[in-house]
Amino acid sequence: MSNTKKTLIFTVFISLLLIINILLYAVAIQLFPTYGGYNRQILFIKSNEDDGTNGYFIMLDDLSSQSQNFEIDWLLHSRGNLTVGTDGQSISYKVP
Repeated sequence: MSNTKKTLIFTVFISLLLIINILLYAVAIQLFPTYGGYNRQILFIKSNEDDGTNGYFIMLDDLSSQSQNFEIDWLLHSRGNLTVGTDGQSISYKVP
């Protein structure tokens, strides 16, 4: 097979991939509208062995203003049961 024929086949193949990618992107935008995005910050506070305090995480999610238009479920997976605080905005979990 000559080099020009290989180049042509390669060019056609890449062109088809590009077209398929654009079509899939267009379909994905229609199926999954943009929720506006978020910025997550996670801070770990190390335990202090001197006074016996345990370590803990602080997790902050900053949602964009567009996210107010959508119902958002915030899922947190852990090993065991989480205890939700009385304020409904905090949780705790003790590692066994």
